[in-house]
Amino acid sequence: MQKSALAVRRERAAAARAAVVPERVEEAAAAPATPEPRRKAKKKRTDEPKKGEAREAPRTPRETPRKDEARKDEAPRTPHDVPRTPSTPTHAETVQYVPPRLYAPDYKGSHKNCVRSDGTLLCGLRDEALLVRGQCTIHVEEGRVYAAGAVLTPDTPPLVAYVPSVHPALELIADAAVGTHAALPGFAAVVRLTPLSTGIEHVARVCPVAGPDPFAELWIVTDAAQDAVRTPDEWAPALDALTDADDCIALVRGAKNTGKSTFAHLALHHLLRTHRFVAFLDLDVGQPEFGPPGFVSLHIFDASAEAGVVGPAWALPRIAVRAHFYGDVSPREDPARYAAYVADLAEFFRTELHYYRDDRAVLGHMHSDAPARPKQERRMPLVVNTHGWNKGLGADLVHQAAERLQPTHVFELDSREAGALAAFGDTPCGRHAAQARRRRINAAEARTLATLSYLHATHLATPGGALLGRWDFFTPLVAQRPWVVDVAEGLPGGLEVHVDPSLALHALNGALVGLVARTPGEAPDGDVWHAALQRGAQPAVHALGLALVRGVDRDRGVLHLLTPLAPALLATRLEASCAALGVVHSALELPIWASLDAAAYADVLQQRDADPVPMLAGMARADVPYLAFPTELLASDAIGARPRKVRRNLMRRAQIPS
Repeated sequence: MQKSALAVRRERAAAARAAVVPERVEEAAAAPATPEPRRKAKKKRTDEPKKGEAREAPRTPRETPRKDEARKDEAPRTPHDVPRTPSTPTHAETVQYVPPRLYAPDYKGSHKNCVRSDGTLLCGLRDEALLVRGQCTIHVEEGRVYAAGAVLTPDTPPLVAYVPSVHPALELIADAAVGTHAALPGFAAVVRLTPLSTGIEHVARVCPVAGPDPFAELWIVTDAAQDAVRTPDEWAPALDALTDADDCIALVRGAKNTGKSTFAHLALHHLLRTHRFVAFLDLDVGQPEFGPPGFVSLHIFDASAEAGVVGPAWALPRIAVRAHFYGDVSPREDPARYAAYVADLAEFFRTELHYYRDDRAVLGHMHSDAPARPKQERRMPLVVNTHGWNKGLGADLVHQAAERLQPTHVFELDSREAGALAAFGDTPCGRHAAQARRRRINAAEARTLATLSYLHATHLATPGGALLGRWDFFTPLVAQRPWVVDVAEGLPGGLEVHVDPSLALHALNGALVGLVARTPGEAPDGDVWHAALQRGAQPAVHALGLALVRGVDRDRGVLHLLTPLAPALLATRLEASCAALGVVHSALELPIWASLDAAAYADVLQQRDADPVPMLAGMARADVPYLAFPTELLASDAIGARPRKVRRNLMRRAQIPS
């Protein structure tokens, strides 16, 4: 029986790990014994030095030997003797990762393995790995293919992949078999790659963070130095345990940059192999996986409609089944409200989704008319993604969420803790990925891209509906036509602004706000703005999405809003929850790129040789509010004129613990 490529890779990794120990043991055995040097007798030290002698400098914490450090006069320890501590990796961690043999397209000759057909690519795979970049749908016409934890067959829906240049490539590996495809016979699997054009490829027209052309044409990577979305061998047993569990609530936690998001996506794809519906609870308000920052959200994935999702968070915005708008990138400022939102989502999952007898109940929450299976009691698995704040208050909030959810599986990604999963960067696969020649974006840049991607979307992926998002980056936000919403009639849920009422409208103008469903309350007659603020005091039922306040017309009593949410969708969601539309002010920052038109954007990028254009969106640049151009920020500005930056990592000497 022919082995699959995954099995071969794991056997090679196991053999490499086994080969490391004997080599080092043989080296230690072959090394000649070094005689121990004769020690000189030392005089007994006194508390006070003699006259003329220099006092010995005290050792700093860095110079103080740790308990686990070997003394210089001791014999060197073999890898078997080295204790497993945070500072001493085991021999398994020294194994070098050997990437699989890469697929190289051959369009002619006796070794032909790739065919162009109607603008698509047909690729025949055997025992190599196919690395893909760009945006495309992946459909397996023959065989079985593994991709980012998902299993693709001719019977599964196509996998949608958004793989920009700042994201690891997508790796496709075929299972062992020999097919009889008409165009490419004799291969283990035949994959059809269909290019997509959703508009996200033009994101560089409004934001340069992701590079000049992050989504180039669909192409196959043949450079072995490139990193890819791979499952480390250290994670494989933990992920396989999820598919074998009868009831699964998997909570993923760990510090920043340990691979939580990667593990959560892999867990989602593993569960979609054996379940039709899989829930994903995202508790990271700073970097959510499927939308803009500021939300805690609950999503449902239907395996009959999608095999999974691959790509960065800013390319995967989708409408949640239920969400709450926190309005900040960290729960630090209002942890009680954050905990209340998490508790509501946990209760909603437990009472409405965890146990269900009929698919129609779940499809109803998804607002889907997809066909339902016969009635049978089932359990929906849940994957919980948490934030990377794992100390102090942040750890307490994750612990409270775990108490609410009662997870069956808790995955701690921390290479320093005994019994925890190795962080992605500490695995041989992760170390190989860290050496890849690829530009990486940080958390702030990811939030900028997620916000702009959401606001420029013309259609968001909808569970139970169209799963492909659409974007328009050719029209700047300052040139888009906003929705004009009457505050008295169109916002029965009122306005929630956490500032002094006299400054509420100033705070709303040009701000990012949350659209929420709220039970309408009674408000006194009189000023429409005062009445709207009174109605906004009622607690929100749930959140619908994000919007940008383009303007406030105080005299007419209207708001100008930009949002990708269609009025029909808002009406359907509000009617289902028997609530009214409301607006919640947030502390989220609007990216500077959202306030520029094409000409000003070119000036900022220094793409013009002539003087900058004097106008922005039809107004003189000097009259544009909330923007200060570089030539206007002079050293003689008044105190407070420059942007304020808060540093939380600086302490006075008295605050440093001794």
